[in-house]
Amino acid sequence: MKKDIFSFTLIVGIVFLLSTSSIYAQLLDSASLASKKIYNSLEEALTEPDKVYRLDLSSYGTDTWGEQNSTLSELPESIGKLFNLQELDLSENNLTTLPNAIGDLKNLQYLYLHSNKIKSLPIAIGKLSNLRKITLEANRLIDLPKEMANLTNLLSLDLDHNSFNEFPLVITQLVNLEELSIHSNSLQSLPGEIGNLRKLKKLEIWDNRIGALPEEIGSLVNLQMLDANSNLLVNLPNGIGNLTNLTFLNLTQNSLKRLPTSIVGMKKLIEIDLSYNALEALPQEIGNLKAVKSLDLTSNQLTSLPAEIGNLTDIEQLDLNANKLKSIPKEISNLKKIKELVLFQNELTSLPTELGNMTALVSIDLNTNLLTELPKEIGKLSNVQVLVLWGNKLTQLPNDLCNMEGLMAIELQDNQLMKLPACINKISNLIKIDLSNNKISAAEKKRLTDLFPAAQLDF
Repeated sequence: MKKDIFSFTLIVGIVFLLSTSSIYAQLLDSASLASKKIYNSLEEALTEPDKVYRLDLSSYGTDTWGEQNSTLSELPESIGKLFNLQELDLSENNLTTLPNAIGDLKNLQYLYLHSNKIKSLPIAIGKLSNLRKITLEANRLIDLPKEMANLTNLLSLDLDHNSFNEFPLVITQLVNLEELSIHSNSLQSLPGEIGNLRKLKKLEIWDNRIGALPEEIGSLVNLQMLDANSNLLVNLPNGIGNLTNLTFLNLTQNSLKRLPTSIVGMKKLIEIDLSYNALEALPQEIGNLKAVKSLDLTSNQLTSLPAEIGNLTDIEQLDLNANKLKSIPKEISNLKKIKELVLFQNELTSLPTELGNMTALVSIDLNTNLLTELPKEIGKLSNVQVLVLWGNKLTQLPNDLCNMEGLMAIELQDNQLMKLPACINKISNLIKIDLSNNKISAAEKKRLTDLFPAAQLDF
């Protein structure tokens, strides 16, 4: 008899488990999920809970009648009845918290909570083991529950524009995380444990108060994008050179004084922004970053450039304005792909003759320097359309300038010129000539006016 009762109980248990598991739908891939109907009303969704995979209750959503959803200030516990729900959008509301029933959404993969007033998350959030992405930006969070460590499938976490003063350590346990955004908070440091996130590909920590990066940042060997702009960084750790897969590095608006020689290891870098720092020199090793296409060094304290800058032969954009450069190396002429040469607001007194080899240039800006003359080789730059030379000490221009047949605009104001070359009429495409605040005679003004009747001439 006891054996029969045990057998019956066992069968009932198995049937219960099978029936329970059949209630929950399989997890859908992103394409399959995108094809499912989006419900915009919780009331409608609760009438057929087994069919609801996607629910949009954001204030941008619309209800059954096409009306914009009203703003939610509270999410009812009944949300937990939507056992097949895999995408939930609660963004742009006035939520301050979430119900514990949120933990019943075992199949939830995508949870959008940005732009609310959430101050804390319930520990039940840790039950969402299938969660792949959660957006929590623009809330009022100061910490995260330790139970979030259970979100082992989480790939993307967005926490920007909250009130974090300290980096939540629980994040460092999310070892499958690929994207982390925690910019625009008040972080003062990153923990060494961030090195645990070895699958991380994208890290945004800009607009904080971070004074230093930990050496362990170099453990993020899969990192492709690092944005740490607008912090308080003075130096970079040597370990940063281990980021061999990094392609994008933004460190603008910090207080960097030097770069470590270990950057030689970052050979996949394509775009580097080091503008608005305090760099006084560049290491020779920068010449090893041969994949770089864009390098911004605007507003630093550079007085010279290493000859190795000429090794960046794939570079297309180089910004060096607002430094203290007194000269530029002749090797810069190796940068054959650059179309815009930006060197204004420096202390240049001369230009290398090799500049004439940069035949891809279409724009040159050398305003506010100390140039007294131009090399005749500038005439080789037949593709240049805009030449900006105002605010120098030029007394004359070389006749070779007339070979720049593509030139359309030339800005020469605030120099010491008395005339332009006699052959200037060879540049038939000129539509703008600015000679304000020079020493142009009345006769020269008339000559130029006659030569270029349709151009904009400023004297």
